[in-house]
Amino acid sequence: MKIRKLCLSIALCLSSALSGCESPPSQSVDLAPPMITPEQACPDLIKAYCTKALECYPIIQVLQFPDVATCAARINLTCPQLVKAMGSSVTGADLQACTPKLAGASCPDYLMANGPVRLCGFKPGTLTDGTACGEDVQCQSLYCKKATGMDCGKCTAIGKTGSVCTETADCDKGLVCAGAAGAKLCTAYLPTGASCTTTSNSVSCQPLLACRNGSCATTAKLGESCSTLTQDCDGLSGLSCSVTNKCVTPATAQLGGACGVQGTTYIACIGGTFCEPVSKKCIAPAADGATCNETTGPRCQSPAKCVASVCKIADPTLCK
Repeated sequence: MKIRKLCLSIALCLSSALSGCESPPSQSVDLAPPMITPEQACPDLIKAYCTKALECYPIIQVLQFPDVATCAARINLTCPQLVKAMGSSVTGADLQACTPKLAGASCPDYLMANGPVRLCGFKPGTLTDGTACGEDVQCQSLYCKKATGMDCGKCTAIGKTGSVCTETADCDKGLVCAGAAGAKLCTAYLPTGASCTTTSNSVSCQPLLACRNGSCATTAKLGESCSTLTQDCDGLSGLSCSVTNKCVTPATAQLGGACGVQGTTYIACIGGTFCEPVSKKCIAPAADGATCNETTGPRCQSPAKCVASVCKIADPTLCK
């Protein structure tokens, strides 16, 4: 409508100039950019997220989805919730602004952010610590702590250096949860060249590094020499150290392929498929709303979870 008025004003001015009539009063024109909705911003953001996940943690991406397009289609189902969840201060413009941040992040930064939401630098939510939540962005702390496998949790302060923690997600960017059971603290990752140990609960080297011969160094790649004791191969790509002390790729199978323990080899299902324990064949994931079983299958395709034997996408509005 504003464009139409502008065109009409211009037409009247031209007509006045030609006829010698006085020009009509000037009209202000609002040139503010249009608001972008989460539905408009989410596809590009989620595509960037899935692309970055495949680049930096390829084994997890390969296990969960057959390709980036499927990942994007699935994860996009939850993206609008970042704006619409109670207490969230995130806007469609914020989602749009996060896309280049995510796409341009280095793998260490991406992996040490302890969650893509923290990498985006979103505005804090309005829910106070202790309030029920389903998404980090609902909380003033930008952290919704959940028990393993649960969709709902409570807003909780993010741990700084030296804070007590139970898992790395409890800690701020660049920190890892390390230490003896019951006495874990948020601690900075160890950089290249730092002294390290592979004993249980010790401080980890930065992502893309491994503790090799007592120092943090670049992980061993496919075919390179490695240690079966320290497992210093590129684990993010799924590599492991074989009995011949060489980094090897995992054995995998697609839909319909043989899986599980086959002779002396373990074969993992990829592309979101699940190894059915009786037939030892990779079967397709259950559709959203379909029957599921975490033990015997079929399992749900991420981000859906098996809740009361039905595949469901988490709904933060149900967290109360």
